[in-house]
Amino acid sequence: MLGFLKRWKLEREARKRIGIELHRQIKEAFELDETGTSTRLQTSFCVGYIYYFVRLGFSTITGVIGERAADKHLRHICDGVLPKRLYEIFSRQLAALEVARQMEDQNKTITGSNISPAETIKLFETGGEAGAADGSCFMPLGSIYEHKLRWINLPSTTSKPDNLRRYLAGQDRNYGPLQRET
Repeated sequence: MLGFLKRWKLEREARKRIGIELHRQIKEAFELDETGTSTRLQTSFCVGYIYYFVRLGFSTITGVIGERAADKHLRHICDGVLPKRLYEIFSRQLAALEVARQMEDQNKTITGSNISPAETIKLFETGGEAGAADGSCFMPLGSIYEHKLRWINLPSTTSKPDNLRRYLAGQDRNYGPLQRET
C-alpha cells in the first residue's frame, strides 16, 4: 500500500511539473504573438512536441519508462494546461497525422491545408525531437522521496524547456537532433 501511495504522489508531481512547463511556454508564446501562436498550435509539430515532452519528462521525473505512463497522464496534463482545448487539438492533429501517413501521394497538398503529408510527418518528427530534448531537462524526483525530503519546485538539471514557446512564437528552436540508430 505504501508503494502505491508513493508512486501516486510521484506521478501527481510529475504531471504538475510537466503541465506547468507546457502552460508557461504556451502562455509566453501567446504574449509574444497571439495570432501566430493560435495558428502554429494547430500543427503536427505540437503533437510531436507534447507527446515526447510528456513521455520523456514523465520518465525522467519518475523513472517510469514507456508509452503507457505517458498515455495514462497525457489527457490530464493537456486539460490542466488548456482545459477542453489542448487535448482536442492534440487528438485532431494526431488523427490528421495518421491520415497523412496512409496517403499514397506524399507530395500532394492535403485538401483544406497548404501542407503535404510528407511535410506533416516531418513537422511531427521535428516536434518530437524538440519535445524529447526539452523533456530531458527535468530533475528526477524518485531519489528525493527516497530520502524523505520535502519536494520543492527544484530547477531542472540543464535549462528550462523552451522549444515549444520558440516554435509557437515563430522563432528558431534550440536543440540538437536526436541520434538515430542505423
